[in-house]
Amino acid sequence: MCSSDLFEKVGSTLLTSTPTAVEKPEFVLPGSQTAKEAAAAGNTGIEVPEDFPQVAADAPVDPAMMEVGKTLYGTCLACHGPDANGVPNLGPPLAGSEWVAGPVENLIAIQLRGMIGPIEVKGQLFKPVAPMVPLSYQTDDQIAAVLTYVRNSFGNKASPVTAEQVKVMRGEVGKPMLDPSQLLPLK
Repeated sequence: MCSSDLFEKVGSTLLTSTPTAVEKPEFVLPGSQTAKEAAAAGNTGIEVPEDFPQVAADAPVDPAMMEVGKTLYGTCLACHGPDANGVPNLGPPLAGSEWVAGPVENLIAIQLRGMIGPIEVKGQLFKPVAPMVPLSYQTDDQIAAVLTYVRNSFGNKASPVTAEQVKVMRGEVGKPMLDPSQLLPLK
């Protein structure tokens, strides 16, 4: 069989086949059968492991980690803006956000699972037209760095995030995207 015959055969097979959505374990499509099964089983909220490491609110922030986080924030700025004040219809503000300074477990879970739906930030409702996709492909160190950067930039001041905290939350990977009602309450 010559290469042109092979391409014709493969091409005709592709044209007559029906595409099927394929979920990766770290990304559950909203409304998919997997998401429906997880919701029916009650596997929707954030599960914080008992051994979740706590970090003091006044713990020092490593400047080197902040530099790494600043670089990684490049992934975030398209939706949250270069100044973290949000982008209309894309992403809510992170600057001065009560969610950013709130329970770190929320931010880690959002990074690992993604988030869909409207969220209220600083008394204003934001309705992104697209979900925040899971970024669970990032390493524990990368997630810790970008979250530490966001929690300590743009007028925010909160405890740093550690790679150990991210590591123990990896059980969130593969669960459906979060909606704001599933976040841990602000303290």
